[in-house]
Amino acid sequence: MARKTRIVEDIFDDLTNEKVDDAELITFSVRGVDYEFDLSPASTKLFDEAMAPFISAAREQPRKKPARGGKKTSRVRSDGPALIRKWAKEHGHKVSPRGRIDESVVAAYRADQGMPKEAAAPSTASSDAEN
Repeated sequence: MARKTRIVEDIFDDLTNEKVDDAELITFSVRGVDYEFDLSPASTKLFDEAMAPFISAAREQPRKKPARGGKKTSRVRSDGPALIRKWAKEHGHKVSPRGRIDESVVAAYRADQGMPKEAAAPSTASSDAEN
């Protein structure tokens, strides 16, 4: 005997608590706090009408990128993969013409250039412009 598992998700209008088939997820922020709720078309219309005078007087802000975890470190500009490959070949290191450059080669390059160890890692992916 075959069994099938079926998941049924009921969506309710968060304002009226009525079950709806065509809810819209509304997100907004007030004083730095983000909010969201599911609304039926009728509740969405009420929300839009209530917010209209405030939205028309407001200034739209660009979306902020989500913060990455951990402490911020200062980034030091480092040289690109093409320059590192050229240096590596001139100094007897084996490097492929494309793809990731071995970290030991990058470390040797940084040491030769007097770059700090905590310098930002260069992008080691090749681009057509570098080849």
